Amino acid sequence: MPHEKPLPLTTASAYYKPVDVYCGLRDQILRLPAERCAVGFSGTVGALMETGFIGAVASLVMLSDGATSLYLSSGGGVIGAGHHKPVASAASAFLEAAARSVNAMQPATEFPLPLPKHTRFFLLSTEGTWTAEAVDQELGNNRQPLSPLFHLGHAVITAVRRHSRPPGAG
Repeated sequence: MPHEKPLPLTTASAYYKPVDVYCGLRDQILRLPAERCAVGFSGTVGALMETGFIGAVASLVMLSDGATSLYLSSGGGVIGAGHHKPVASAASAFLEAAARSVNAMQPATEFPLPLPKHTRFFLLSTEGTWTAEAVDQELGNNRQPLSPLFHLGHAVITAVRRHSRPPGAG
């Protein structure tokens, strides 16, 4: 029997038309827990914080090995920002908080993109994947259990932006 290619995890929605490279990167990250289980790894693999905007999604990806990236569904982003100490520190704080926030999430059986003006979190673990989504304004105004995680995610984004500029950029 021929080996079948796994179905993609990310599909275009009524709100977004993500480019292929974004879908490929996102799918690769969302498959990591299963890959880590196969080699005997145990524990938190990483987390995603995805924010829906009008026409595009920004996916902040933080992995337990220190890798931190920001993918844009329209193309572009920053890959490999975790080698900067301030980014690594902020991402580590996010991952610790995400692991403590699992009780505010549900097991993930599907991996949809967030609605516009919403943020979706994924906690990736060898024990499973969890998710939650909330309105950005509610998260930003500390009216949701995951508001602290939302603010930590924005601290990671700020660190990525500050430390991923080309030399000489303002």
